[in-house]
Amino acid sequence: MAELQPHNPLDAFKAAIQEKLRDNIGQMMPEEVLAGLVDKSINELFFTPKVSTAPNWNGYGTRPTVEHPSWFNQIVIDLLQPRLERAAKDYIERHSDDLDRMIAEAVERDKLLVIFAQLLGDLVTQGMSLAAGNLLSDLQGRGLLR
Repeated sequence: MAELQPHNPLDAFKAAIQEKLRDNIGQMMPEEVLAGLVDKSINELFFTPKVSTAPNWNGYGTRPTVEHPSWFNQIVIDLLQPRLERAAKDYIERHSDDLDRMIAEAVERDKLLVIFAQLLGDLVTQGMSLAAGNLLSDLQGRGLLR
């Protein structure tokens, strides 16, 4: 296997781990196997998302899982979150008039949707009530229901 290039910080880190393992384990493991294990370990430790059981699992059915960001991605998220929040706040402040107008338009537009949904729900409820009444009358007329 090709020797790792120390000019790359990640390769230098891998080489240091390989050297430490080589010193501790001795010559029991071929160099290629040791390098592969180091690569896999670093990848899993820093860059592989973690999966855990959902905390609200009741023990029945398929076990739900939750995927968490890798250690490295979580560090990036934590470092960027304040900057993203600041950028979003600045954008909102600069465009507050436009955003207020857009929100008002959405509320007005959605009022019509809410009214229509309520009307549709009332029609369905009335239709079901009418159908149930007709069914009861029919059953009573046939002497099947008293």
